[in-house]
Amino acid sequence: MSSPTSARDHTEVLNQAVAEALTAIGTGAQGDPAARAQLARQPLAAALTLLAGAREELPPRVLAYTEAACRHLDYGELMEARMLLTAARTQTGLATQPAPVVSPS
Repeated sequence: MSSPTSARDHTEVLNQAVAEALTAIGTGAQGDPAARAQLARQPLAAALTLLAGAREELPPRVLAYTEAACRHLDYGELMEARMLLTAARTQTGLATQPAPVVSPS
């Protein structure tokens, strides 16, 4: 993973990690839940480590949801992590959309 340079890049790195984690958790995924939790946690932990110096540039809710999801994955709590990661993905999507331009009336 290369080092991101802008706030948008930082958010995209975190968004990609969230997407990978959600794929690993999967709603219909087969296999050992503990292994799936570990697999889901890996991209999140890597992204959070990579972005440690850019925390102030990340959307605060996305960061909080992602960190909380990591803690749940530590305990193999897939459903809780999935809920938090879905919320993070939603917030990331909102954060990466350009702000609407409002013209004066």
